[in-house]
Amino acid sequence: MAMGEKQDVLVIGAGVFGLSAALGFAQAGHEVLLIDKASHVGAGASGGLVGTLSPYMPENWNVRKAAQLRALSTAPRYWADVAALGGVDPHYGQTGRWLPLMTAREAELAPIRGASAAKLWGEAGQWHVESNLPEWLNPAAAPFGAVRETLSARIDPRRACRALLAAFTALGGVFQGEVKVEHIQPGRVETDTGSILAKLIVVATGATQWPGFPKMRGVKGQAALLEGGLDANTPSLYADGLYVIAHADGRVAVGSTSEESFAEPNAVDEKLDDLLARAIAVCPVLKDQPIVERWAGLRPRSLTPEPILGWMDEGVLLATGGFRTGLAMAPLVAEA
Repeated sequence: MAMGEKQDVLVIGAGVFGLSAALGFAQAGHEVLLIDKASHVGAGASGGLVGTLSPYMPENWNVRKAAQLRALSTAPRYWADVAALGGVDPHYGQTGRWLPLMTAREAELAPIRGASAAKLWGEAGQWHVESNLPEWLNPAAAPFGAVRETLSARIDPRRACRALLAAFTALGGVFQGEVKVEHIQPGRVETDTGSILAKLIVVATGATQWPGFPKMRGVKGQAALLEGGLDANTPSLYADGLYVIAHADGRVAVGSTSEESFAEPNAVDEKLDDLLARAIAVCPVLKDQPIVERWAGLRPRSLTPEPILGWMDEGVLLATGGFRTGLAMAPLVAEA
């Protein structure tokens, strides 16, 4: 399938939304061309370090929370199928999550949320208040105990992107990097290397703003990857915006900031140092672990927290706005 030919499906953007959409169309039997301005997949927020797949709080139930529950429930099979199809392991694991109860109000709400989880999550996951804390968790960080929930999972973001690409190309899909899109219209995309004609165009370009498309903004996130400190099967930790994720390769990710105002979107600074200090205070075993990588990037967010999936024009679909839930929503994007 050459770029000079009219494509069946053209997907713009090789982050997790674009990759999962491209794979979904390929699995449905379509010929698909996937392009990105970068030379490789996952060059933006999808190629970060954290990789947490966690549910919203089981309260004030709405369509968004129900959709995410469906995505998380299908994730084990989805990622297993992706790995089997392309031969690349995304290091997915449904290891669950600890949530320290830091205030009396959180302790009061925890059993109520547990009852809601039992009703809403069904067999997909459990939510229990625990008084016996894991040895790696600082008791001072959980003065009212902690919640142990089993629905959450972790995944290596970069391996996930490579796994999606491998599965996509195994079905005959074509990826071409270093293609800069300049204009999008139904049936036609103008790039710096020429025009691409396509019956269907899927725009999955993250925080990039296109004329006439919904307003998008980039929220900066900073994260770090540590050499180790926790067993690979350790549940994730979430405490007041802080995530600590034990990955399958033994390394530990700490993230992420959420910065609406910043000077340099890809620069790390003292905000990451503060985040690491918080992580060590909560999880002291991380204190002497060498830092393997520091990362910063923009996560796409629309005017509302929900991802945007739908028609922009005849023959033009939009898939963006994953913000902090992009990897968790991948199975649903592919299905949609």
